[in-house]
Amino acid sequence: MDDDSDFSIPVYISKCGYFENRTNEYFITSITSPIEPILVFPEHITSLEEQALDDEQKLSVLLAKADYLFSIGFRRSGDLFYLNLCQECSDCIPIRVPVKDFEITKKYRRILKNNSDIRIECVKSEITDEKIKLFQKYNSLRHDNDGDCFSHLSSLHTGYDGICEMDYFIDNKLIAVGILDLGSDCTSSNYFYFDPDYSKRSLGVFSVLKEIEFTRQSGKEFYYLGFYLENSPKMRYKSQYQPAQLYINQEWTDFDKTDFTVYKSSDKENK
Repeated sequence: MDDDSDFSIPVYISKCGYFENRTNEYFITSITSPIEPILVFPEHITSLEEQALDDEQKLSVLLAKADYLFSIGFRRSGDLFYLNLCQECSDCIPIRVPVKDFEITKKYRRILKNNSDIRIECVKSEITDEKIKLFQKYNSLRHDNDGDCFSHLSSLHTGYDGICEMDYFIDNKLIAVGILDLGSDCTSSNYFYFDPDYSKRSLGVFSVLKEIEFTRQSGKEFYYLGFYLENSPKMRYKSQYQPAQLYINQEWTDFDKTDFTVYKSSDKENK
């Protein structure tokens, strides 16, 4: 992104999801039709050249583009990728974990053991009645707001060919769903919803551990956790997954080289 360009970046505004009385300003783009010259992918090929590729090659190009977007702070919603560009606030800092260096602590081993009866299936992402009911239960009890359930689920489960859905079962009962966005060398944790009846199992932490494990087993280097917010307990918990890196001033910096604190609480599992 070039701050000295002679064009204006189209910025969209919505209510901030983390702080009251704040707004969120962001730039959006389509991964298949980037807005030029604001966003130029490395090793860019023309749309005509891309049309000549077979399906496997097209997916490879798509994942490479997504990998680049995640590496500069983008997140996905539906078929759009967005980047925060708030003028008066810089609290939302992208965070990622180099998975080969991730440390399994005694606390994490205990959570993994306590959830060893959970079966996980990686499936093609889709919306079902069972998932709608689960999401409604999660959303009403965790966020006190049903909202437009189907629209929200659509933004998670559809719009991108690189979605990996992880379904969590006890016996044959679906208790949680995780949405991972894949890049060529990374995974990005998009959303996780679960049955609040199982809150004592620390399912939010368990899902991060399993997603990191999936990322490592897939031969990918980075696991993106979304945003770290030092001033928000709801989002500060992400610093417990170490070693981590933060995207500050358009470069990734090791967390332990910043002035931010590592969140230690074991009873916070928001995700």
